[in-house]
Amino acid sequence: MLCVLALLMVLVLAVLSMSRTETRASSSYARITDVRTLADLPVNVVMGQIRQATSGLGDGKSWTSQPGMIRVFGTEPGPSNRASLIQAYRLYSSDAMVTGAAFDSTTEAAGLNGWETRKAHFTDLNEPVVTPLASGTQTFLRKTFPIMDVSVFDSNADGVADLVGSSDGRIDGARILSALPGTDASHPLPMPVRWMYVCEDGRLVVPTGEQNGEALFDASVVTTANPITGRIAFWTDDESCKVNINTASEGVPWDVPVGTSWQDQNWAKFMPGQNEFQRFPGHPAMTCLSTVMKSFDPAFTRLTQQMSSAYTAGTGEASYASPDYFKNLYDMLPRTNWGEQGQSSWAGTRAVTVNTGLPVKAERIFASVDEFFYASNLDSGKRKSNDSASRVDGDEIRMARAFLTAHSRAPETNLFNRPRLCLWPLFADPNTRNPKDRLIAFAATSSGQTAAWYRAQKWVSDSNPGSSQSPDADFNLQHNQQIFSYLQSLTAKPVPGFGTDTFVTKYGELNRNQILLQMFDLQRWGVNSWYAERNAAGSIDFTKSYAYVPPRAYVRQSGGLVGESSALPTKVSALPDGGPVPPDGLKAFGRWPTVVEVAVVFMPTEIRAKNNTVLRDSFDRSR
Repeated sequence: MLCVLALLMVLVLAVLSMSRTETRASSSYARITDVRTLADLPVNVVMGQIRQATSGLGDGKSWTSQPGMIRVFGTEPGPSNRASLIQAYRLYSSDAMVTGAAFDSTTEAAGLNGWETRKAHFTDLNEPVVTPLASGTQTFLRKTFPIMDVSVFDSNADGVADLVGSSDGRIDGARILSALPGTDASHPLPMPVRWMYVCEDGRLVVPTGEQNGEALFDASVVTTANPITGRIAFWTDDESCKVNINTASEGVPWDVPVGTSWQDQNWAKFMPGQNEFQRFPGHPAMTCLSTVMKSFDPAFTRLTQQMSSAYTAGTGEASYASPDYFKNLYDMLPRTNWGEQGQSSWAGTRAVTVNTGLPVKAERIFASVDEFFYASNLDSGKRKSNDSASRVDGDEIRMARAFLTAHSRAPETNLFNRPRLCLWPLFADPNTRNPKDRLIAFAATSSGQTAAWYRAQKWVSDSNPGSSQSPDADFNLQHNQQIFSYLQSLTAKPVPGFGTDTFVTKYGELNRNQILLQMFDLQRWGVNSWYAERNAAGSIDFTKSYAYVPPRAYVRQSGGLVGESSALPTKVSALPDGGPVPPDGLKAFGRWPTVVEVAVVFMPTEIRAKNNTVLRDSFDRSR
């Protein structure tokens, strides 16, 4: 009998022990779930703010984003010939997440005075994490800042932001306008935001007051049946406002030469090569990393002597005082190529002689800013440093995180919240398009509509020169008529963010139509005028190539010079919306020689006195 009782006691104790263990495990799991819910809550709040700010605006409102905020503007007149603010959506924890037109950043900053004494209301999201690090026989403390490193504004490396007021920090444009409240050794660069408390029913509340360091709440909201279960604080960065290390490089300007200055002559002599994106106007690769990287080391500063000497000395030859400046920078980037001689213009200093273009780099893009420290290649199984001269270290990467990014996706819409037009013209017949054309067409297509101008027909022969030699064949395509009508509609509406004026009220309807026609005409022939695919021997395969404008004689299969590289000006007698057209029609410029001015210039070659003595030769610069 005693054995049976002992066995029952053991079983009861085992059951109780297992119940206790399961209770503890369930309680721990519940706490973990609560913590995860709190961790996800700021993300969900911010996503809701972004959706609310950017949805349902129509074409009468537009939004702009910045770190910590989205602003919505309409067309009502405001200060400085701009439209007035409609709403401001905060992307950081605050007592009012949405504010109307009364939002004022100065008032917002003034409300932070004394935040450091109100711990139940505010917290510093940029409070550094201090890590002890050994260096030889000594130990030093490294401060890691979650958002903005104080070294950006620290001129003497004492850990205090001393560049305050009218001076930029180590990075151009980074400026602290006035002294920050609550700054001390523990908070050298504070970014205070409000605590938002989470009730058991999911509601977010902020304290109505504070007593002895404890938060006070509205008794009708926070009750014993609906207690506080946690609190959150957050601030949202905007990656689209940063410099992308995967797409930016160091731009070298190029434009169509229109004069005889040394700069124009160099633009004519040293045109960018195919795939030399860092010289394409408007390309993301024209964004200059030196704006941020010059804070790493003086070697990354783009000084006057690193610009072409022909711009200043007038030598007629392009050269750089530091010829390796661009090459060393491009070598650090995954997709920007310097190339061999002849493949590119070498930053506008050499003529391109290779007809196959500059090879496109295919290195893996950076997954994060931290990866910028490492190169793509290996050395003894280890990744090499990205900068062989060791001018980029961990401290500089940490400092630059607030200004650099590896991801900067943003919606490709215009101010009317409508699709942007692609600048790459496409042939109306998909079978005529090359692989690049098809890729661009895919990127420019949304909801089955391709936002790009079409070309009616390619050049076939001198007797069948295609639509480039027609004044209206391209314009009369139904697709182009729809796009032109779309632009007419947008330019007749007030531009959100810029008040009540329209392009029509500024230029008049006739001039507006002329401007739009010139835009269409330039884009139809301005790029992608011919495409040559070469075989293994390097010769052009004419069965896989195309030309929009009549090709040059040396690339034609049978020679000839008829209409070489020309496009007739677009001329129309009617517009899609039936708007005004002059009696002789609207006409663009085309790619066609046009005499616009004839001038006779008289220039003295010497100056003589009355006694016929030469006083000065106007071309003698030694006197």
